[in-house]
Amino acid sequence: SNRLPQKTITVQKMLLLPALAALVSTALGGELPASPPRFSWDTVPVFMHAMNESGPLNSTAARFMAQFPMVTIEKAQDRAAGPCCNEDTTVVAAKAIKAYNPDTRVLLYLNSIINFPQYRLASRLNESNLLHDSHGRLVYLNQCHRHAPPYTVFDHRQNATRALWLQTVREAMATGVLNGVFADRGRASAEVDLGCVDLTPEVRHAWDAGHHQVMSDAMLIVKANAPNGTGIIIPNGLDLATLNGRMFENFQVDDTTGVPPGSDLETLEKEYENGRVAEVHSDGCSPNTAKFNSTLAAFLIGAQKYAYYGCTQGWTLQTGWDAIVPEYSKPLGDPLGNATLSGGVYTRSFSHGTKVWLTQKDWNQSCIRWGDGTETGASCGSFPH
Repeated sequence: SNRLPQKTITVQKMLLLPALAALVSTALGGELPASPPRFSWDTVPVFMHAMNESGPLNSTAARFMAQFPMVTIEKAQDRAAGPCCNEDTTVVAAKAIKAYNPDTRVLLYLNSIINFPQYRLASRLNESNLLHDSHGRLVYLNQCHRHAPPYTVFDHRQNATRALWLQTVREAMATGVLNGVFADRGRASAEVDLGCVDLTPEVRHAWDAGHHQVMSDAMLIVKANAPNGTGIIIPNGLDLATLNGRMFENFQVDDTTGVPPGSDLETLEKEYENGRVAEVHSDGCSPNTAKFNSTLAAFLIGAQKYAYYGCTQGWTLQTGWDAIVPEYSKPLGDPLGNATLSGGVYTRSFSHGTKVWLTQKDWNQSCIRWGDGTETGASCGSFPH
């Protein structure tokens, strides 16, 4: 694949919360934005989620990003601007993108649990707003997972902590150029992410409930204040009944940490009917690889309207988001129906002549036969012509 030039891309009062189970549902969904992101089946629908750490977006990068229906500006945009604040550098990037296409939806990256120091939010929090263990010690995310960031964790049991997180959301919407929030670690739970920390069951339950509550409250703010009915919140790895988006960070056959767990493909098939925009990402992925071939095929098998695909190695422009991928320009067309499953193999056809095969339990056994006669996938010989 070709790439863009890189050189200049360049403890408080607690709120009594409802049971966690009342907030999470795979049967119920959110409500799509009144003005959803632009969408077409003419070619593979794709999204953008990236940052340029070395400086602001130049005109080449901004113009390229403006081609995408949805763009999230990652958490370390333009670090050359100083240690703070990512809220501000995101707005600068959004303005640059929208100068080329005002209809591109730009989202603020806001981690739902991690207290990243490059955010103005971090300077507003004091230690009492952060999670402590049963012995009064500050909790750090990397205590249980050594590859996790070594930062403190919001204590979402507290009214005051949630209010400060929501203040960041309100201020983002007040800029008039941002259309919503990407809530990273949306799927996080005290058991999975903080399992080794000494917390009582009551604290774990209240923290989980508060975490979901703050995202639900943010949805109300975004829906009421985003420009022209465009408001969207995309949590990572989570179907939450009150939210109108979802990212699959690493789309896979058996997602053990996603909410709900299990087949991401089967969850994806339900997102549109449940009122959610879906971003489907293949992590550690590059074009012309087995992972690209298999996850793109799985995406096309399960995608409904307002689902978008991405395959990258990371979250900077230069780790795959700036790639010109030939498959993204091939003729696709409206689906001629949902996928069918027979003998353990999914098949689906599209109006421009594209047909897709995918083995249910082994996505590496896949084939995309495009409408122009070309093929993507090492297993095309195994499926009928």
